Amino acid sequence: VTYEPNVARADVALSSGDESMKGVIYVVRDGENVITYTSDDEGVTWKKNVNPQENQLPQSPDETLNLFSGEGADLQLIGEEEVNGKPAKVYTGTIDGKFLQDILNSTAAAGELTEAVGADMSEEALANLSDIQVTIKIDKESGLPVQYTIDMADAMKELMMAAMVASMGGEMPEGMTFDIEISDMLIDMTLSDFDAIAPIEIPEAALNAPEL
Repeated sequence: VTYEPNVARADVALSSGDESMKGVIYVVRDGENVITYTSDDEGVTWKKNVNPQENQLPQSPDETLNLFSGEGADLQLIGEEEVNGKPAKVYTGTIDGKFLQDILNSTAAAGELTEAVGADMSEEALANLSDIQVTIKIDKESGLPVQYTIDMADAMKELMMAAMVASMGGEMPEGMTFDIEISDMLIDMTLSDFDAIAPIEIPEAALNAPEL
């Protein structure tokens, strides 16, 4: 991730049974829009999505930290640990499920889900996500967040349930019930190399992809 300009790149590898996929994702914030370029074949073919940036996401590590200390968070200092070879303060607690809703809406992920399930994943469909359990570690010297651990199991179950209901037109058919079990889904992210990222260049093939 770079903040000036505000561009992110993610390399994604997924496997399930005998099937596997390697993809690349670029996210660019351009004025009032978020532009997402995605490839699921290592950059051979691309999809492009342009969505309004309805909710302003953090534009720096400091703003990210402020987000976790806002009204939607309930975090407690529990001690210190070493991260990246340096001491860090450890906070644990919950953040409001609306945080995930804002991320999905602002990064066009809600649109990607809509495309995937063939149903409207609108703000209404995402409005009742549960609180999310988090641990965040803050470097003592710089004050920057250096590690997040986020338990997404309950939120992802609710998200998938909402997607299923949305795919049925927004209402469960009379007499029908279903349940989804997600035993474990944990995001464990460590941040490092602040101010050491080279400029992120988006390939011409992605820039020239037709807009969906």
